[in-house]
Formats: sequence, structure tokens, C-alpha cells
Amino acid sequence: MVRIASDVTRLVGRTPLVALSRVAPSGVELVGKLEAWNPSGSNKDRAALGMIQHAERAGFLKRGGVVVECSSGDLGLSVAMVGRRLGYRVVLTMPESTPRYRRRLLHSLGAEVVVTPDVEGMRGAMSMAERIADVADVEPLLLAEIAHFFTVYKDVEPGKSVEVGDWEGRAVAERAIDAARLRHDA
Repeated sequence: MVRIASDVTRLVGRTPLVALSRVAPSGVELVGKLEAWNPSGSNKDRAALGMIQHAERAGFLKRGGVVVECSSGDLGLSVAMVGRRLGYRVVLTMPESTPRYRRRLLHSLGAEVVVTPDVEGMRGAMSMAERIADVADVEPLLLAEIAHFFTVYKDVEPGKSVEVGDWEGRAVAERAIDAARLRHDA
């Protein structure tokens, strides 16, 4: 019997596993997770859903709020799909060089698309996201970093060491978490 999901977020991460016995060493069970079977076709669905859910639980994002993200790639697509499904206004910023088909796709998923001059590159798009966030009273970039950190390392026991790429990456993540706590508690 075919299972019908009540909403698209229920499908995120529930991707099939496939045995990789032909490439596995003898005596080893090796499997691959088919992340392309996520609703948007990307593993970024899992990150987008995790970031938004963490932001809700932490009190950074309230129902009916605004999600602002600087992305025109797979993460932007996933944020648009998940954010709108969960009832948020989604604003995505990107350089004007982003292909028109991509902008139309993001718009069709319910995102508001704001383009910035090409000469400013992604820095210009990021700056625009920060300006929009100031007006909307949200912290999109910092919030995304924190939420992604907790999404990836959610199963690590408190007090245990976590390797985030390198020491610099861990320091950045820890500073972001501390800054968010200060803003949230203020």
C-alpha cells in the first residue's frame, strides 16, 4: 500500500537505504542513503527543517514570523519549501546573476525573492538579508548558523567534545551560540 504523507515536511529525511554490497569490503555491511529522494531532491531539506524547528524550540522564531536567508541554491529552495509549509513568510536574497528559472522556482514555492547588484556578489546579498532582518526584527544569518550546528550535532551528549571541521570552525559556532543566547535573553 502506498503511504500518503499529511504534509511535505513529514517526508524530509525519510529516504530509503540501499545496500552497497558490490563496493563494500568483505564482511562489512555498507549502505547508502538516497538523499535525492527528499521532497526538493536535496539533503538541504533536512538542514532547512532542522534549522526552522530548532529556531521555534529556542524561541527565536514564532508562528507567522519571517525567515530571511541569503541563498539561491538548494538550501534556499529547501527553506522556501519548508518555511512556507510551516506558515512563515520567507524572504530570500541573492545576486541578480541568479538564473531567472531559479528565481521563478523559488517564487513559485512562496518565497519573496530580493535581488542585489551583481557587482556586490554574495556579500551584497548577505548585507541585504541583514538589512531586511533588521526591519523584520529577526537574526537570519546568525540563527541559521546556530540552528545548523544544533541540527548536525543534536545527538551529542552535553559536555562531550564536538569536532566542527577545525578549531576555528568550532570557535565560530561557539561564538554564534553565545551571541544568540545574549540576544535572546536581552
